[in-house]
Amino acid sequence: MATLTKVAEQIFEPFTAGGLPRKIDANEVKVWGQELETAFDEFDGSLVPIPESCFLGRTAGVGSGPRQNLSVTAARTLLGLGQFSPVNDIRNYGALATGSASDADANYDAVVAALAANGTAYIPSTSLGFHFAAHVIDVDSRERIQGQNRALVYSTSATGLFNVISQYGGSRITGLNVDMTGSGSSSTAVLYDNSVDPVWGCEVYDMDFQNCVHAIATAGAVNFIVEIDHHYVRCRLTRGIQILLHRSQGFIIFRDINIDNTFAANIQTNWFDILIEKPAGIFFENVFCSGQGGAWATLNSVTPAFDNDVGGIKVDGTGAPEGYVWFKTARVESSMGHGIFVFDIVYVYGTEAESFAQLGYGFYFSNVIEGMMGVVSSRGPNDLTGGAAGTAGIVFDGCQNIAISILRSVNATSHGVVFASTTGMVIGSLICRSNSGYGIADSGTAANNVLAYGDLRSNTSGKAALGGAGTIYTAGNFL
Repeated sequence: MATLTKVAEQIFEPFTAGGLPRKIDANEVKVWGQELETAFDEFDGSLVPIPESCFLGRTAGVGSGPRQNLSVTAARTLLGLGQFSPVNDIRNYGALATGSASDADANYDAVVAALAANGTAYIPSTSLGFHFAAHVIDVDSRERIQGQNRALVYSTSATGLFNVISQYGGSRITGLNVDMTGSGSSSTAVLYDNSVDPVWGCEVYDMDFQNCVHAIATAGAVNFIVEIDHHYVRCRLTRGIQILLHRSQGFIIFRDINIDNTFAANIQTNWFDILIEKPAGIFFENVFCSGQGGAWATLNSVTPAFDNDVGGIKVDGTGAPEGYVWFKTARVESSMGHGIFVFDIVYVYGTEAESFAQLGYGFYFSNVIEGMMGVVSSRGPNDLTGGAAGTAGIVFDGCQNIAISILRSVNATSHGVVFASTTGMVIGSLICRSNSGYGIADSGTAANNVLAYGDLRSNTSGKAALGGAGTIYTAGNFL
């Protein structure tokens, strides 16, 4: 590998005359940008790719100073790169940042042209944004939609704004604020089109979604989606299920996701914030869903009404158990319905999952074959207006072999924790207080469930109702 000093001389020599800085015209910048494929690494001088390799549009002066020991930031400043617009800026292809649907044809054509020319369509941040009306933009393998600082775009598509058809990976949609006001009742901002072929290897990163029926969804359940990453996603002004996925293979990752229904113009009805069916592997980290009960209802003078079809997160194998679910950190708060549902899953693992102040169930695990979790905590609606009567805080129905370090359920309108025909549970610490039923109840064929220590005080019906085949209390330390 060339030394840092040698690389510096090679890069900066064309732009200096006798060691003195000079101006660079736009054509030179374009040629330089297309040819240059490496730059300085700030830490050890090794060569690294430049994310935006082509720049157009303005002249710039090269600064003075030594031509060695430069960081990436210093090199870019010296060359004035921050003053250039990327060559794949959609405005270079005729896009108009007017925020008007009348310019949608020009904006769509510009994105298509930029993708065809460079594989990346750069959408700059503007005050009015770019409108695409009903157009659908295909995003194929190794194609990228790159927004600047969550650039504002509008869509009234009846299906999807970005139609991801990647079969070979490398596609990415990032840096946008997508507003779908006026879009169709089945519309989606980012649609994984698995209706014909599987979709593989896409990343959705640093995105805002508003006024979307669906923010992210699959076209159907005919083919799989495979290895999809979602990072730093926010949804507000919601109109439906924000993340709706059917059939996956590999890992589907959700990291730093915030779905906030408190800004919605209408009352949330008939949808979970996240619904994932027939998964292979799902990973949740720092996923938060906020509903319209609790404080939101008070501030908006709304009397909360329980809706059995509303909830935060639902992962469903839809039949015979399949797939794995990881909850590194997940929280659902103030839903008009339920918190977190996990149905027909082979394995559930997690460090922390919390359901706070739902009007229905906090957690409902059904037909889960095996699992290991750190903390599972539910705070029910016992003292909230609109709380559904007779709903337990945490239910394990037909589950097997799940170990939980800390299981907490308080303020449920029924029992704190229910084991229904569930076997092989091992609970390290159990906290079930102030529930309008028993602290813990088992029924059916529930058997061989080990509860080490617990606090079962202040429940209306008492500490426990044991109707199963044999729940075991070890150590006897139950308050």
